[in-house]
Amino acid sequence: MKSSDMIRQLCRKKQITVAELARRLNQTPQNLGKKLNRDTVTLDEMMKIAMVLGVNYEQAFVLEDGEKIEITGPAPIYFTKVEFREVLGHGITTGILLLNIPEKELSYQELDRKRRMPAMQGICTERVGDYEWTMDFAVPAVKMRNGKTGFKAVTLASDVYEQEETFSYAIKITDEQMEELLPYCDACKFEPYRGRKMSMKDEGYIGYRDEVQLYFSAITNSYIPLLELPMDYYYDEEHIWPSEKLYRYLVKKYFEGNKNIKGRGPVYGGSSLFC
Repeated sequence: MKSSDMIRQLCRKKQITVAELARRLNQTPQNLGKKLNRDTVTLDEMMKIAMVLGVNYEQAFVLEDGEKIEITGPAPIYFTKVEFREVLGHGITTGILLLNIPEKELSYQELDRKRRMPAMQGICTERVGDYEWTMDFAVPAVKMRNGKTGFKAVTLASDVYEQEETFSYAIKITDEQMEELLPYCDACKFEPYRGRKMSMKDEGYIGYRDEVQLYFSAITNSYIPLLELPMDYYYDEEHIWPSEKLYRYLVKKYFEGNKNIKGRGPVYGGSSLFC
């Protein structure tokens, strides 16, 4: 029995409506109804419900005759931090979506590669058979001074690029928004997917990410270790992974159609191909 079921059963036992309970808690019926539907009633609220209805609460409601209404099954364990990393080509990170649940913060960063300076520039000549041509060249470079260079400063060609932030956006999540978000962040619902691999042969497969790969990682403050999941493929609603469901919710809720970011930020389903 979930906490929301316990509350509804207690209301029946006490012969009051959920709306009446909301009034006694100084909440609107709509607000309490949302919490019951999402099963996001807090421990403090459970204790307050017990107080206003004149019963004891010992992680269960204890009625006057000793009957108990208890929670059965595992309580939800919510992630503390969730990261979605957008990666292009050979491991080049182009964007990071970060959710910090204890701080109620959601942020997104766009990243771009920047050539290291100074660059090596000059003219080179190439010859193939009877043909010869001259061309300009410019390559990224790095200055180096160590034992191999006799501790003299030299400039060497380098294929290493530095990353720079080209766009960032962050918001604070309200308490009401957090109540809607938390059911997507129950780590226990993600555990069955730990270690699983995605395949186009999986039941419910409907498409894949093409140019940009997406990687999910999340942690909790509990015994559950770091969780990392691939996000290469899309599945229908019956087979969708919880990581995909959370990402879709965040992007559509806070980024798509957001006039404050003027078209920047992640787009759900972008750079993807569907069956």
